[in-house]
Amino acid sequence: MFAEALSLRLGPHDEPDPDFAVVRATEWETARRVRVDEVALIIEIADSSLAFDLGMKREKYAIAGIPEYWVIDVQTNRAHLFSEPRGGAYDEVRIATADETISPREYPDVLVPLALLFGRA
Repeated sequence: MFAEALSLRLGPHDEPDPDFAVVRATEWETARRVRVDEVALIIEIADSSLAFDLGMKREKYAIAGIPEYWVIDVQTNRAHLFSEPRGGAYDEVRIATADETISPREYPDVLVPLALLFGRA
């Protein structure tokens, strides 16, 4: 399930609002919060927030164990892809360019042509 406009409780005083999330759930209950263990992927769209998204937010998501985190950089038409969280950091880091197609690790059949996101298709 794809969720947007959600608050994700990472800790007692930490509740970031990701731009988008791909959530593992068979049934969606709008009255409850998404649990961290239900999140397969967090996506942030970064314009002026790039430093925060690549810094503090990335660290918080890694500490919480979010398995995959993408930051879509609209200024440079690149996607920063992070996976394999361990010890407050992501072990796997990759930058994809606008001419690439990317897929969430958990859903490899879902193809995301970055050119479409950046208006280049």
